Amino acid sequence: MVFIDDSVSFRESRDGRTVTATFDLPGIKKNNAHVSYRGSHLTVTWETVKITEIDEGGTLVREREKKEFSRTIPLPEGTKFEEVGARMDDRYLILTYPNMRSVRVEPRQMGHRQVEPRRIEPTEIEASDVYEY
Repeated sequence: MVFIDDSVSFRESRDGRTVTATFDLPGIKKNNAHVSYRGSHLTVTWETVKITEIDEGGTLVREREKKEFSRTIPLPEGTKFEEVGARMDDRYLILTYPNMRSVRVEPRQMGHRQVEPRRIEPTEIEASDVYEY
């Protein structure tokens, strides 16, 4: 499954266990993009600054336009900080996190031996229910 809006695209891994969110942020420096983790959400914020200079009859007019952007991504309940990965290169911010459709099953213990977890099939969730814009 792939979902794309104007600045971010989402892709499930082949095994369906993780989602990769790729933010296309051309011209955004690493120190102007921030990712915050709040237990059940990742919030990505970034800003752009555009400065224009115009000569109006011998007077230099400088305009500064600043825009702030924010995207919030819901995480599966119980997602740990260690399960979220982030990296940024010259253009892309790439986040990797567990898929909501994956079901976590803790191994059961019986006596002194450990039993393998059972496989539970994921339920289908509409894309409109999973991502916030």
